[in-house]
Amino acid sequence: MANDNYEKARVEAVKSYHIFDTAEEKDYDVLAALASSICQIPIALITFIDEKRQWFKSHHGTDFTENLRELSFCTHAIASNEEIMIVEDPSADSRFAENPLVTGPTQISYYAGVPLINEDGYALGTLCVLDQRTHQLSADQIAALKILGKQVVDKLELRRKVNLLQAANQVLELALDAGNLGSYDLDVNTGIISCTDQCKLNYGLRNDTPFNFPDLMEIMLPQYRQSVRQQIDIALEKRDVFQVEYQVSWPDGSTHWISAFGKARADEGGEFTRIVGVTQNITHRKEVEQRKDDFLAVVSHELKTPITTLKANLQLIDKLKHNPESPTFNKMIDSSSRSLAKINDMVSDLLNMHRYSENQLQLDKTTFTVHDMLHVCCNHVRIDGKHDLIISGDEKIELYADEHRIDQVVVNFVNNAVKYAPDSKNIHLHIEADKESVKVSVRDSGPGIPPDHLPHLFDRYWRADRSSVKYTGLGLGLYICSEIIKRHDGQIGVDSELGKGSTFWFTIPKIQLTSV
Repeated sequence: MANDNYEKARVEAVKSYHIFDTAEEKDYDVLAALASSICQIPIALITFIDEKRQWFKSHHGTDFTENLRELSFCTHAIASNEEIMIVEDPSADSRFAENPLVTGPTQISYYAGVPLINEDGYALGTLCVLDQRTHQLSADQIAALKILGKQVVDKLELRRKVNLLQAANQVLELALDAGNLGSYDLDVNTGIISCTDQCKLNYGLRNDTPFNFPDLMEIMLPQYRQSVRQQIDIALEKRDVFQVEYQVSWPDGSTHWISAFGKARADEGGEFTRIVGVTQNITHRKEVEQRKDDFLAVVSHELKTPITTLKANLQLIDKLKHNPESPTFNKMIDSSSRSLAKINDMVSDLLNMHRYSENQLQLDKTTFTVHDMLHVCCNHVRIDGKHDLIISGDEKIELYADEHRIDQVVVNFVNNAVKYAPDSKNIHLHIEADKESVKVSVRDSGPGIPPDHLPHLFDRYWRADRSSVKYTGLGLGLYICSEIIKRHDGQIGVDSELGKGSTFWFTIPKIQLTSV
């Protein structure tokens, strides 16, 4: 059982080198030729053995490239505990007397093989010499054959390490590409930077653009230059790593954020004069962080206003509690109710945002008529009387969706039309369908939306700058709408032109009712 386990491990060791059926290599051929010359024997082989095959990596003096393992002399060599196995007369050896290699046309009459033992003690194959006539190797020849065998193993180990390194580099390149990470190598003494194409791309540069440390300092915004230099100096002094974030100006004039990580490395003389590391363009992340900070400030401000009002109302109600018939008492109650409603709406939006971002939204799908849903939704707008909701399109179109969530999207679209296009008397709700989907749109004739705002309207934390007009709310409505539509495998969007109004729309894929 122990021998079986060893053999299994040995074969796995052989396979780990990925040497079988590879092309001939000069380094191995030279060692085989040298073994033949030193031993004065015409045939020299470098062989490897797996479960069934004996394969020749080098075959000096013969055209044969492999052999069956059961006929192989080398099988016995790797099973022995000897540094070299010599068979001076195979015909007189019970192990080989009836071997076809001895009795057949090859007529092997002499064999000497050195097992190739790797670092883990497994015999992978042999370096062997053989002939059709008998020989007797001298002590020097035997010693030289053993040394050559060790040279074969050294080259084999080096070959595997190079292959592993190449594989690791490929994995690293994939990881760098996936993360848009660019790698660099900076020589601090010369200022020369060797970097990948992605590294240059992070700085807005073309692949063929020269890019060295002075170039980096030039495009880096002035307020970051001294700090970056100090971080590099500290890393070299302490032989440590550093991580910095700074802004650079691209050739087109735009400003971008860069995150740079580096580690001090020694040159050939042992002096730490190099920095190697990676860079990443983190502009998008910084923009999201800024929007998040701005959003939190808005949340704080928007919640503070109704809470302050509620607190003042409650204080006044407490003073008037012995006179509940006072008109002021009733006004304070109404004002408190409105403040609580605002707080409740904001908290609901925050909870919904978290629920959607964590994929916790559960849809309760049913089949309903879209026209009927539009006819009963947004009654608060109809009751207010300032806007007319005009519904058009196919009255018979049905959807299989979560009616409550779809109603929520339409209400948000209409509320935005009321808020941002207050002079648009008519708000149009339209239903249409093609072969694949149902489309619902809400159109107003308000001031429209600036083109640079359109790509961000459905982003979380994004809030348009409307400094000239005072609006309340957290700005989460459209983000929540987009998440609802995404959960329905639909699409959401907006078409707008300044001075002519906006049309917010969404589509939901049709589903055959018979398959539901």
